[in-house]
Amino acid sequence: MRLFVGVPLPDVVRTELWKYWQQTQRQGQFGNYVKPVEPENYHITLKFIGEVPEQRAARIQRTLEEVQIAEPFGITISGIGGFPTVANAKVIWAGVQDGFQELIALSEHIDTILAYEGVPRERKAFHPHVTLARVKRGTANITDIARVPKTFGAFKYHGFVLYKSTLTPEGPIYEEIQRYEVRK
Repeated sequence: MRLFVGVPLPDVVRTELWKYWQQTQRQGQFGNYVKPVEPENYHITLKFIGEVPEQRAARIQRTLEEVQIAEPFGITISGIGGFPTVANAKVIWAGVQDGFQELIALSEHIDTILAYEGVPRERKAFHPHVTLARVKRGTANITDIARVPKTFGAFKYHGFVLYKSTLTPEGPIYEEIQRYEVRK
């Protein structure tokens, strides 16, 4: 089974992100070479685990119970960017403003804990974001839209989710395996 750890977004933030994406499409910002992420799949990935056997998935599920965050914190989804750069984007994303450092610390903590379970450590620095679309061929120059400040909403972080991802020709289907809530 293919797994990842992420922070789910509330419906109101997902709706604002989707409205924004539809608006950019109506303005002819992107052609058929960009594949949008379905709004029900919007989330902030904390750790991509990858393909693992079911027995190992159960151990990962238990290992994640060791992650402790002292209290909820605010997250604001704001700004547009691209990986590797806005001038040559292969991935178009919405950024995280408030909660940026807290999410980095959480991702590093999860990365460390899962390393004990044999999940390879991340090589690249973690950059909290919500993926909006992927460029199917070539790259997209999103410099113009990245310059325009845009806030999509704010919410309180109360926990993360272990997701199962099933790849289909129509796109991935995400299934919540377990929710890990902030312990007080």
